[in-house]
Amino acid sequence: MPGGRSVDLETIKFVDAVLEEWLQKKGLRLKPERRAGILAVLCDYLAKGATEKDLQEMLKVLSA
Repeated sequence: MPGGRSVDLETIKFVDAVLEEWLQKKGLRLKPERRAGILAVLCDYLAKGATEKDLQEMLKVLSA
């Protein structure tokens, strides 16, 4: 990714799994471009030191 930060594929898979679980619990579906944007934000949040619990809390706030 020229000029940007690279994100580990395992991190993306982990964040995607957390997001998918949350979406299923809420009965929601996202357009691919919206999902990609949310994944990017969550991956950045995780890269800055967030935990899985932090990700869950952020999703709760986003859905409020």
